[in-house]
Amino acid sequence: MISHIENENKVIVSNSKISFTINYTDGLRINDVIHCHTERSWLEAPCDPFVLTIKGEEFPASTFKITKIAVMDDGKQECVAFEMKSPPPWELTSRVSFYSELEDSYMMLIQFGAVWPDDCPEEVFMHLPIFSLFGQKNNKWYLSSNPVSRSDGSSLMQTHDEFDLPICNIATDRKTGFSMEFRDIDKWGFCWNQVRNCEFLHMTKEEQLQDNRVLLRLQNEYLADVFEMRIFALDNGWSEAFDCWRQRVREKMDLAEYYREDLQWYRKVLYQHFTFAFSKEVFNYETLEFELDRLIADGEKFGGYDSVLLWYQYPRLGVDERKQWDFNEDIPGGMVGMRDFTRRAHEKGVRVFLPYKPWDLRFDETPQSVVENIVRVVKETEIDGIWFDTMDAVPDGLREKIDMIRPGVLFCTELHPALIKSIEDITGHWDQFMEFTMPSSNILRFLFPENNAPITSRWQVGVGKDQLISRAIFNGTGIAIWQDIFGSWLPFSANQQETIKKWKKILLDHFDTYFGLKAIPCYPALQDGLYINKFSADDRSETIYSIYNENDRPTEGALFEICSEGGNLKELWRNAKLSIEGSIVHGEIKSRENLIVSVR
Repeated sequence: MISHIENENKVIVSNSKISFTINYTDGLRINDVIHCHTERSWLEAPCDPFVLTIKGEEFPASTFKITKIAVMDDGKQECVAFEMKSPPPWELTSRVSFYSELEDSYMMLIQFGAVWPDDCPEEVFMHLPIFSLFGQKNNKWYLSSNPVSRSDGSSLMQTHDEFDLPICNIATDRKTGFSMEFRDIDKWGFCWNQVRNCEFLHMTKEEQLQDNRVLLRLQNEYLADVFEMRIFALDNGWSEAFDCWRQRVREKMDLAEYYREDLQWYRKVLYQHFTFAFSKEVFNYETLEFELDRLIADGEKFGGYDSVLLWYQYPRLGVDERKQWDFNEDIPGGMVGMRDFTRRAHEKGVRVFLPYKPWDLRFDETPQSVVENIVRVVKETEIDGIWFDTMDAVPDGLREKIDMIRPGVLFCTELHPALIKSIEDITGHWDQFMEFTMPSSNILRFLFPENNAPITSRWQVGVGKDQLISRAIFNGTGIAIWQDIFGSWLPFSANQQETIKKWKKILLDHFDTYFGLKAIPCYPALQDGLYINKFSADDRSETIYSIYNENDRPTEGALFEICSEGGNLKELWRNAKLSIEGSIVHGEIKSRENLIVSVR
């Protein structure tokens, strides 16, 4: 609802959750932002919607002259727009609009135009004071590119270019607050010529957000969008902000591929083995045969391999003129032998993948011939999936061709899918790192839990492998077991194998909880140095809090708050002793340790 109180020179823009009070007695100022459910004022002081700086001189919105106020409501969208002109010596025009298409939020849009002497633009910098005046100083900010920081200031979360996390300001109760989204999901692919939102999305420190100063490109008198922000009131803090944002993202996507019945088998392929074809893990140099049974038996030390990726071309590929397709006959028995390998693996309950290497594309090959060759390999070998080396997408038309000969063949890429279309089409990829620091997460794990992404980091040894396992536990993911790195033997220790085996049993026993659709990353902890990911079964039968202690010392006392009072607590990883007082969980967690807390 928009109320224009002309005798007081103010406009109130409100719904059931949020209310803005805008005053235009002298230029334009935002007097208040109210969280309606708590009736709390969120601004520490009235603020200008913007402050421009031109050649070192500041021009706040409160110094602009209001030329027109328009209130509009067509039944679907309501809007109030303030049109303004700058004070001399510059001829700038501006429009600040508040409008809504959703019941629970409002959008603020800032536009500018300029007429420059001799048509020569000046540099114009814009500052938005609302971020320095928003919320109390001890409120917590969650930034889009750094929602939660590790002790060194870097982001715990690996973000994604296609998905901009909201920026949130949450009160000390960890419940009330506001969520701000800076890119309209309906405008994916929209060319941002003037809008400076990305600069706010890329800020990784609270000080950057509060001291923001962005360069505008104002070229002519036509109003250009320079900033757009949708703001939501929160009653359940970061968890609500993330969950609602995720829902809006997913609603705009076609995720039908993830729910194909013939591809569901991949959901529980938790442990994949990178099988270097001529490694002694599988190849017998006396008989010149693959010893699949021995490989599968060895996998029991890890809890069992659910699939194997047989890597048989590289690094020999490139030594001579042969193409990757020519190496098919180097497999013992050729393609017939490969089909026998696949069938024997199926008898043991193990799936088989073969790789495709896009970088081995010769002058006489075409996209069509590549697709035909992949289809031929799938048809002749009866493999379960293709692993796309170095790729984050798959060749056009391949899915349709494969489905014609045998539905249910899985596409898995080595890299995280980079584009919306790729995420819709590719139902599996590897969460692969050359280096990483715990704690660490990837946003795709929580946006699309249906996309199976086992973690691996090929060159890790010793403590590095411990960190790899810890990351899998923290994020609720499977593991790609890779020990023979093209001839470099980097095995897991017996103790690490036992740890991985233990983790797989927990992951399977609580599969529906870990892979439910309501997981929350960066769940608020009650002490510094603790990091939590929350996983919930879709039927609400269980919630798991996965905790990591980054501190160099044990941490004890209040650890985190659960959603409701009471509940049956059990620590699944180390059988640690826990207690609960009201809704607060108490316990102890050692340095660099994981805990897994189940609440039923």
